[in-house]
Amino acid sequence: MTVKEQHPAMKRIGLVAARSKDEAQELAADVAGWLGERGCETVPESVLERDGGASAEVIVVLGGDGLMMRAANRFPDRPLLGINFGKVGFLALIERRDWQPALTELVN
Repeated sequence: MTVKEQHPAMKRIGLVAARSKDEAQELAADVAGWLGERGCETVPESVLERDGGASAEVIVVLGGDGLMMRAANRFPDRPLLGINFGKVGFLALIERRDWQPALTELVN
């Protein structure tokens, strides 16, 4: 069995962005458009909150380590991918400039 067979492409992707950071909100809109162009459905945070993350296969978190920890607490049954908008980036491992290659791996 190949890696792709073991880990199929993700097509329903939740987005959680730091509300206090305009850049994170702007990138979330860009990410949603980019994902849509690739046939993916984006699930907004409001829907994730209502269903506990069940509507998404994975949740992309645009924020710092604090938001990653809150997302892990709120959505314990979903894998998270963090795009760092904080200072440390210990949990949110993907740097802003590297979001496209990371998400390409996720959706292909």
